[in-house]
Amino acid sequence: MYKIHYNNLVHILICEDEHFIRRALAEHLSSLEYQISEVENGLECLDFISHTVPDLILMDLKMPVMDGHTAIAKLKERDIQIPFIVLSGFGGHEAVAAGYECIQKPYRLSQVSSLIQTKFGQLGQR
Repeated sequence: MYKIHYNNLVHILICEDEHFIRRALAEHLSSLEYQISEVENGLECLDFISHTVPDLILMDLKMPVMDGHTAIAKLKERDIQIPFIVLSGFGGHEAVAAGYECIQKPYRLSQVSSLIQTKFGQLGQR
């Protein structure tokens, strides 16, 4: 089940199975005036993107039902061009090798928002 929070222009989808981490990210980024949506796994991410395309996805790699690696591969198969930031304690090296920005767990919320603003600041200038 996914949640959508409508509160601003730049839309970030958080794909994270750990409820506490997902909620902390959502609250932090909402406070910075991003529009936040949340899903719990890669399958929900694909379902969500079939009707709403976010500007950026924060993707955990190790999740039940469908992991982040599989979700990213399926998005590529569908030729869906959405920037990702991979958030993971496992497999982050593969994500970096594939050209994705990656933040290793554990991380500070400020690290995530700083990377979004530094690397993806252009998202806010639509």
